Amino acid sequence: AHMAADDAPHEQQVHDGSAAPSSSAHCTPLSSRPETAWDFYGDKNVLAPMVRVGHLPTRLLALQYGADIVYGPETIDKRLMSCSRQSDEVTGTTVFVDHDNKALFTTCALEREKVVMQIGTNNAVNALKAAEVVAKDVAAIDVNMGCPKPFSTQGAMGSRLLSDVEKARDIMATLRRNLPSSVHVTCKIRLLDDVDSTVAFARAMEACGISALGVHARYIPQRPRDAAHWKLVKPVVDALACPVILSGDVFTFADFQRARDELGVAAAMTARGAQWNASIFRADGFHSNNEVREAFLQKCCWMSKYPYQLAKFQLQEMMLAPSWFHRAPGDVMTLKTDLGRAIQSAKSLRGLCEALGPSMARYHDACVEWRAKRGSEAKEALDDNGDEHPFNLMHRHASSTCM
Repeated sequence: AHMAADDAPHEQQVHDGSAAPSSSAHCTPLSSRPETAWDFYGDKNVLAPMVRVGHLPTRLLALQYGADIVYGPETIDKRLMSCSRQSDEVTGTTVFVDHDNKALFTTCALEREKVVMQIGTNNAVNALKAAEVVAKDVAAIDVNMGCPKPFSTQGAMGSRLLSDVEKARDIMATLRRNLPSSVHVTCKIRLLDDVDSTVAFARAMEACGISALGVHARYIPQRPRDAAHWKLVKPVVDALACPVILSGDVFTFADFQRARDELGVAAAMTARGAQWNASIFRADGFHSNNEVREAFLQKCCWMSKYPYQLAKFQLQEMMLAPSWFHRAPGDVMTLKTDLGRAIQSAKSLRGLCEALGPSMARYHDACVEWRAKRGSEAKEALDDNGDEHPFNLMHRHASSTCM
């Protein structure tokens, strides 16, 4: 656990939406950075937040391959505020369900000390209310200040916050002041128009007591096809005392350490590299794409009612990696194959498993059987392994069944 000496929640400064939080323009009297910040973020390899990709199966897969910290996908504050917390005893997961009875965020004990909830927000009160919903189940709360897509900017969220330092400061100060010191508070930004502006904004955020600052090394108008400007992150590192996390163009395991060596960052994160092959976190090198596909689907099969559309999207993305990205002999890396067409035509999670072969289909069926047994009167017999996580129990059962 990443606990500071004082783990009690700070005195609540905001109780409801009837009054705005006090101004934090100078940030001088606010809480200091948690003592555990460098322990948590120093020398770490991180899974970046990714919409439609960064859900629990992907995060667990990244952790399995060696990731130190894993971000969930950006979640809008107002949606998260409406969620109720539910426990799925069969799978050992905690599910946050919105008012439409849709699972918005799912987590489990296997990632409790390493998972980061990224929030999309433009309001300090809403940000705090949203963070409080999940604070007991995550290691950190991150505020998205870098997304340039209309999804975020039309709501004055994401990169729009880079042009409103007072609002950004108010959000970060409110979160740090009110959340327990055991919950890290961070934000992820992009490069501003010039180095001085980027450094000034970064310093303003650091003054609010954040544990770390993520910097996507691209300007707001730039897209993934544009090369990241690693060198422009170095002045930010030099100006701050808190950990800095590099984001942008991390495509091999060696790139994580290269970023630390060249820039002095505390950590580096990868998005597309992990989307194409989550074994990027392995010090011993990539696994084949074929092997990673199976490992990913196994984790999808464990979860109750995991949307096959999300699994399908990710399997397709794995096969669309560019030719310059790692691939092992025999990897199928195009949708214009029997495998690609089978994945594209699948209409269920089992259909996706069938696309990968009979063994994977049997694995899926064994998981369904296992969940049914665990949810029945036979549950006690399945719990003889003590506190072992249900995923491990299910995986052993399914693996022995499908071979």
